[in-house]
Amino acid sequence: DVCSSDLISTTVSIGGALYVISSGGGGTLQVANATNPAAISLVDRTSFSGYTSQSVASYGNLLAVALSPSDYATNGGKGLVRFYRVEASGALSQLQDVSVGYLPDSIAFNANGTKLVIANEGEPISGYATDRSKDPAGSIGIIDIQGRVNLRFSYTDLRFDGLTLPAGIRLSGPAGTTQATDIEPEYVSILGHYAYVTLQENNGVAKVNLISNTIDKVFALGTVDFKNQLVDLSDKDGPIVAGKQTSAFLPKLGQNFEGLRMADGIAAYSMQGKDYFVTANEGDGRDYGAYVDEPRGAGSSASPDTTAYRVKRLLDDASVGSPDRTTTFGGRSISVFDGDTGALLWDSEIGRAHV
Repeated sequence: DVCSSDLISTTVSIGGALYVISSGGGGTLQVANATNPAAISLVDRTSFSGYTSQSVASYGNLLAVALSPSDYATNGGKGLVRFYRVEASGALSQLQDVSVGYLPDSIAFNANGTKLVIANEGEPISGYATDRSKDPAGSIGIIDIQGRVNLRFSYTDLRFDGLTLPAGIRLSGPAGTTQATDIEPEYVSILGHYAYVTLQENNGVAKVNLISNTIDKVFALGTVDFKNQLVDLSDKDGPIVAGKQTSAFLPKLGQNFEGLRMADGIAAYSMQGKDYFVTANEGDGRDYGAYVDEPRGAGSSASPDTTAYRVKRLLDDASVGSPDRTTTFGGRSISVFDGDTGALLWDSEIGRAHV
């Protein structure tokens, strides 16, 4: 999120010294010498004038920081990636700023440090509920890096305009929302010549070809059926009677709910010649001023249902997922998918392989 307070960090090792570089959701970048874990010390701190950091990544002693305008939530504006060299002393030397897309979030270097992939989330800004122009386009950015000493950077922006999407990709938002503006890339993992990028609110993953710098495929992540799962779908607790909690809302089977996986984190790996990706199915709603897509129960966000299950459901539940299930945010699970076809192979909530 724009106002995230998560601490994002990476490490750089130079000449036997280990440095931890941390930032995330703030206006400063810190370098700490962690060579001796019992005596960690601050080495350098730099400020981002007018920008807020979203994430950091490193390759060797090359450091990249994803930055968005500090006033993005109200005024928008494109972000940038700022590159630094980490010196042997741990001090930072700023190299160059590269303009990227809107609200750069997760970033990752490829294995040989010649490319940096950026998930430009493109979240809506103030006024979105009544003005569709307040929703910048999400995109996947690629910075090609050439040279060893005097580095040269070139940027490619991959948007989702006109891209054919598979069934199951969720496009929502108020009337007038477009495919290009609705899709919000979230997190990047790179395996060989491909990057896998989660599209969290859209319940998908984009596979990017890093040789041609194109979006190769988009996979829909599907749903987890909770009817046969023992899950807690309420935040309502009952009284303790005879040492046991009593409530009509305790975890039980037979509940007609399902969850869109809506993965946040992703990791890609290869085993025995096959590529796979693993997703952390967090789920995420949209809450942008007057527009909220996560009412509770059968009520609306303005008039919530306080008697039924208190799990949040999708505002577009009627058009997403199974018609006989209430659709909620997140699969409450970890899933493994085929990296070539996007086929689901295993899910921790379902507890069995899909082959």
